[in-house]
Amino acid sequence: MNISDSFVHFVKVSKRTLLDFLIKAQNQIIIAKPGYTVEEIEQILEIVQEKGIECSIYIDPDENSIRFGFGEKEALEIIYKEIKGLNVKTAKHIRMSIVIVDDSVLVFSPIALSWEDEPKDLNFPNGFIGGKSIANTLLEQIQGQKEKIAIPENIVPFPGCEFPHKEEAEIEEELSNTIEILKENPPVNPARIRQITIYRNRFKLLKMTVMGAKITNKSLNLRSFNSLIPDFDVRLRNSWRVLTKKDVDSLTGIKEFFSNIGSIHNKYTFDAKRFGTLIEVKNKKHFESCITLEVNKLVENLKGNISNENINGSEKKITTLVSILSESREGLIAYLYSIAINNPLCQDKLFNIFSGVKKMLRKNMMTKVKALKEVVELFIDEKLKFPSAQDMVDLINVEFDYYDVSDELLNNPDFDAVLEEFKLQVRDYDKGYEGVH
Repeated sequence: MNISDSFVHFVKVSKRTLLDFLIKAQNQIIIAKPGYTVEEIEQILEIVQEKGIECSIYIDPDENSIRFGFGEKEALEIIYKEIKGLNVKTAKHIRMSIVIVDDSVLVFSPIALSWEDEPKDLNFPNGFIGGKSIANTLLEQIQGQKEKIAIPENIVPFPGCEFPHKEEAEIEEELSNTIEILKENPPVNPARIRQITIYRNRFKLLKMTVMGAKITNKSLNLRSFNSLIPDFDVRLRNSWRVLTKKDVDSLTGIKEFFSNIGSIHNKYTFDAKRFGTLIEVKNKKHFESCITLEVNKLVENLKGNISNENINGSEKKITTLVSILSESREGLIAYLYSIAINNPLCQDKLFNIFSGVKKMLRKNMMTKVKALKEVVELFIDEKLKFPSAQDMVDLINVEFDYYDVSDELLNNPDFDAVLEEFKLQVRDYDKGYEGVH
């Protein structure tokens, strides 16, 4: 391409004029752009293969160069496959396009199609074209010939800049990683998105509900057993206290549980007074895992799966829910057995309810005493539904509910005072993109 050495002229660069500029290459194409279209890369490949010319391509390996609309993902994939033939180089944050074709250079600003369409009629130039002297000067700087690119400090008040020179393996890895990222999270067609302001909540309102951990006094109604006894004696118990206040107080694991989750709550949350509790979004998972750990410890403690405490070298026996319920159940068995053993009609009714034990008794497979104790235990478990430790700990659970902080709440002076007290910034604002149809 013959252009005078010192020629410089403003031009209007479009996708079509760029392709026309490239196709005139006879000796070399050195090009640096944030991204490329498939049509551009296919044309460069065709020129290189047909004319055997020298070629170097610089590209921004960051995924955002594609997402911003500077290029196409499919073109990046072709570049990766032809990395040797195109002599590919990478440099981050390329935002100016430089195209050297033979002895001419074209410099222009690329269009980010995520923000605007390519204008059909430019009223102001978006680039300039220069001759051999300018092309050679820029090429020397691209190739890193430092001795020829010194900038007179008294003339140009800007620092110089060197083009990065990376190993081929590093370039391959950069492009491969970007392609994988774009496959997993494909870019949106720039023609179908528009920019909007979006926000992300840094904090949410938390509602934490603890269920089943506050074990209280518990009684069983004995009327169904008393009904088996003719001429009901008013002195018989109407209920059995499965757990007494003393029993509940002896379960030290429960007190420790509420103390520990209170400490965790204070560490990771902020008291927003009548508005609830605030927690930073990034702390949600860790907060939940800490609380869940305490739930598991409480369950194991109540079931008796935690060894006795060692205090000052001596063991302190831990009272467990299992041991309390076992002792209470044995007491109820003894009490009901003492009533049934002296009441033949009550025994007959019990054996009729549990006919399997009655058959074993008739076949002399069990003694009368053992059979009677067996039906009493069965009555306690199946009719009175005596609770097991497993039944009770299965009810222990903590639920976490999170709610967004609304615009209405942010405009509430009282809530604003809470945020000011703790110096909290509830939201992060950013630019985003919305699909249009």
